[in-house]
Amino acid sequence: MLERQMSELNRRERVHRLCTRTGMLESFLVCPGELTDDQVMELLKISFRQPEVVLALAKMVHDVHERSNVQNPLE
Repeated sequence: MLERQMSELNRRERVHRLCTRTGMLESFLVCPGELTDDQVMELLKISFRQPEVVLALAKMVHDVHERSNVQNPLE
């Protein structure tokens, strides 16, 4: 029963995170309702291939791992 409750809690946290981050993404899109899922995916692929984005993301992940004293899986 406790495992089921933990699973439900984790699912709720994930759904909340996904909804929050989707809202963040949509705030940067012009007419988000008019774009297809494929178009949004293409835009994200282009964006995340930019060198400055790759470096910023790597630094953010590194900083998170440093704070939690977890070895960086990218090393």
